[in-house]
Amino acid sequence: MTTSAYALPPGTPISATIYAGSGSMQANAHYWAVAQLLTNVDSYTDSASCADSGSWRILTGTTKAAYTDGMGTTIPSGTNIAYMLSFAGGTFANAIGAIANASTLGYPPQSAIDGSTVTCASSNGSPTRVLGSFGTITAIPDFGTSDEEVALFNNTTNVPGSYTTSGTKSVFHAGTPLTDAQVGNLSTAALYTNLMGLAVTNALYSGTHPKTSFSRQEITGILTGNITNWSQLYANDGTLLPNQKLILLDRAPGSGTKAAMNVYFLLNPTASGVGAQWIPENEKAVGGGPTPAGLSSPVPSSNCSSSVPSAYIDFNESSSTTLFQDLENLNTANCLAIGILGLEFAPELELGGMNPATGVANYQFAKINGVDPYARFTTGAHVYATYANELNGSYDLMFTNSFNYRTGLVNGVGHYLGDGSYNSVFINTMMSQLGNGAIPGGVSGQYPAGVPGILLDPAVSGAAGRCVTPGSRFLDSQHPPELVGTFNSVAGVTVPACNDQLR
Repeated sequence: MTTSAYALPPGTPISATIYAGSGSMQANAHYWAVAQLLTNVDSYTDSASCADSGSWRILTGTTKAAYTDGMGTTIPSGTNIAYMLSFAGGTFANAIGAIANASTLGYPPQSAIDGSTVTCASSNGSPTRVLGSFGTITAIPDFGTSDEEVALFNNTTNVPGSYTTSGTKSVFHAGTPLTDAQVGNLSTAALYTNLMGLAVTNALYSGTHPKTSFSRQEITGILTGNITNWSQLYANDGTLLPNQKLILLDRAPGSGTKAAMNVYFLLNPTASGVGAQWIPENEKAVGGGPTPAGLSSPVPSSNCSSSVPSAYIDFNESSSTTLFQDLENLNTANCLAIGILGLEFAPELELGGMNPATGVANYQFAKINGVDPYARFTTGAHVYATYANELNGSYDLMFTNSFNYRTGLVNGVGHYLGDGSYNSVFINTMMSQLGNGAIPGGVSGQYPAGVPGILLDPAVSGAAGRCVTPGSRFLDSQHPPELVGTFNSVAGVTVPACNDQLR
């Protein structure tokens, strides 16, 4: 990664462009994997402020070595590659549907890279360059990575649908799941495990009467629209929270985060929850009315005022990136808000995650049923997160990711493993890298040396060890993790520490 000069200057010929799709929680892992394969990696963003893009990871670099797809095709060492990852709009659209159907996604064109003139003060994997002006092009992704297994998404409420307005509310109309034939176009491989948590504004977590823990029943009430005001909940000290409208930073159907919320808190992978059924009445008056994507980000901070105590906002974020950005914005206005977010989005790692004046995080991860998703500790100038509760099995809001790809043409189009192209080589090498046991930050170090907020699945990694959970869902997210072998079940077993360096 460079910070002062282009690794591949604009206009440098690119030998192959690789197109991929994922959910937003997989973006850091894609960056990490590409950085293992390419040298002199530049990362481009469409944000003029040099913040991470809420839609893409655009990377360029040169292959470190020769790579093969294992089927006769090799990319030579020293080959210039452009890597385009699309993740806005959820996992299903980017990493499942587009792979199964060989349908197109939107990406920046090569001309946006060639037209880049702005350099960012990059650190810890943040963007190094700002893309030049562009209009998106369409391309068929070569492969995708999903938060959970394909089967969890393939029902009417976990695939993207549409909204229509009925009176003062917006009504969700379910999408169409894949057919058996379409599912048959997919080949999948299990990868690592994403950790998720309840992200809340620091105004809620550390206020005068803080609330740092939620029961699963409370989250179920929020997701189903039965809890619509913070005054329906109690702070840690037993006092009622302020009379302030509840703001749920939600994700739309088709998102891996939404699928996780449904199956974990609503105990039903086909449950729709609030965001999949209706947008609450007051939201129609905010920002000009509901749309299929919800209100435009950022969420206006004026909407947390207690002047309309019956109001309630269920906001469909387009990605995890826009979700944590809205947490930051709302906390600045002292608003109380909550959402589900991957632990890789620790505030210490995100631009704007920490208040520069106070050094305090703008959002925090709350406990579930009193169990902390991670504990922070400081050694010298560095802050670490440790995942003891995941490793002892007491915290289990986590799901194993899948790598989805094709092994043949679909309707006569689309790259696939074994088609003789450089794209085929990247299908094979990225599948291998993303399944690499060195990927967790607790194994390899601070991002981008390793990826924060992820652990290894023992059914995939094949052995107990550092950053390996004791149980696996065996790619069936509807069931709780089951102990693998005798790992952690013998008295006196010492679990190796898994500590992510956050800063």
